[in-house]
Amino acid sequence: MNLTIRRLIALGFIIIFVLVAPALILYTAGYRYNLKKQEIQKTGALVIKSQPANALISIDEKLISDKTPARINNVLPGEHLISLTKINYYPWSKKLIVKEQETSFVEDIVLLKKSASELLEEQLIKWTNFSSNNRFAVFIINDKAQDYLYLLNLDSQKIRLIYNNGKKFDAPAAQWSKDGAFVLFEDGAREVILSTSLPKQELEAPAEPAKTTNFQWADDIGNRLFFSSANDVFQFDVSTNTRQKIYSLAKTEKLLDYLIRGNRIYTISELKGKFLLCRDAISNAEDIVPRTIELSGGQFAFDGAIDDQPIVRDLTNNDFYIFDANLFKILFKKSGVNNVEYLKNKRLLLTQTEQEIGVIKTDDDSFEEENVTRYSRGLERVKWHYLANYVFALHEGKIDFIELDDRGGHFILSLPLENISDFGIDEKSKYLFFIQNGLLSQMLIK
Repeated sequence: MNLTIRRLIALGFIIIFVLVAPALILYTAGYRYNLKKQEIQKTGALVIKSQPANALISIDEKLISDKTPARINNVLPGEHLISLTKINYYPWSKKLIVKEQETSFVEDIVLLKKSASELLEEQLIKWTNFSSNNRFAVFIINDKAQDYLYLLNLDSQKIRLIYNNGKKFDAPAAQWSKDGAFVLFEDGAREVILSTSLPKQELEAPAEPAKTTNFQWADDIGNRLFFSSANDVFQFDVSTNTRQKIYSLAKTEKLLDYLIRGNRIYTISELKGKFLLCRDAISNAEDIVPRTIELSGGQFAFDGAIDDQPIVRDLTNNDFYIFDANLFKILFKKSGVNNVEYLKNKRLLLTQTEQEIGVIKTDDDSFEEENVTRYSRGLERVKWHYLANYVFALHEGKIDFIELDDRGGHFILSLPLENISDFGIDEKSKYLFFIQNGLLSQMLIK
């Protein structure tokens, strides 16, 4: 090989190096050529996590080698269709925007398990009520001339009879103690306290003094029950079957409703045609300064509390109010709110009207509501998934699973269930319980 050929070969290598080296440098630095835009761009990254893990990942309908959890580097900036699939689970997909030199996190994806429903009770259900802590439910079955009240443990899926008085129940209602240890079952003018654990415990709610009303459980200890009679409020200890008076309203007013939070009592009363909302102390709580404000509108009642902030409903105008604990201001007001569900560990309040689902971050002083989704009609009930990034919604007899992350729109999965009249979930959102065509069933979703 002569000198000229050797020089030509060396020159060729130099030219290749000059051409390839910049490309290699750009590639290792995270730059890619965008065919659509016909330009070189700095890339971004995606971090994707799911429950359960090991889901297959597709980007723009192209399957990649990574499985969740995964960090995917060198993704061209722009909108991409991200999809997750896993055998025996419902798929998830959403369009997400990746930005240059930024990492987009999608870490709270929940894939629901595909499974057949399982019948839990073969007889028709007349009425159901699920506990707020997602541990229990009670339901009524009629047999000829009498009704039976059954308890369902949502963790074990076991059912047992807990109450029967030989008659049909009149206007049934249930109130659960905070820990779910007891349920106050109201049957018309009769109230009975029932235990959710064994051995079975049945205790008549106090019937004296005369005309006891407004029963409510304490917000801390499960065995304390409050009730009112005329202008007096009493505390009833379930474990000792004893009661004591803890508060009396002035005789010049008429007590309509009350709410107890710690050593504070909030009352709604009527005085000379005016409705008053008052905060006062219970017993010897000297650090509570009484405060009274006037309510204008219609007929009012309490609807629980968000931490120490009382909720008041205007029953005439269907207005919903959240007051601050000191009654200095209204934190939130909205008409048509039918139900709320508070996720205390996340400080998130779920609101539901006949058409809308909203979420309020209660640790934010603004108490601004974020709209999740809107239906044309027929929204009946909403419940949290325990991870707080999803909610279940009962809409026109069907159940939707809705993601709260609104990037690229809210992902909504409609479960293959119809003719649903009520539903509940267990504490870890492992099972979905529902009344379908009047029958109680369950379905594994985790």
